[in-house]
Amino acid sequence: MGRRANLQAMSKAKIIVGRRVAELRCGRGLTQEEFARALGVSARTVGNVEREQSMPDLAIVIGIADFFEVSVDYLVGRSATP
Repeated sequence: MGRRANLQAMSKAKIIVGRRVAELRCGRGLTQEEFARALGVSARTVGNVEREQSMPDLAIVIGIADFFEVSVDYLVGRSATP
């Protein structure tokens, strides 16, 4: 996979992660601040992920998956089911 394809894949994953995190968080009725506190990150981090401005590092992705009891594959768009 070339550099361009890698960048496109990362961009797509960032969009999917942002949308899925927002969907899961709202589905639980949590604010960004409440979720951030539970995850041990800042509300700004959660907001940036949900606005598709940043991709969380692997440790945070795993923490999100564990918190919502979904797979990492689901969060990054490699699976359609949690």
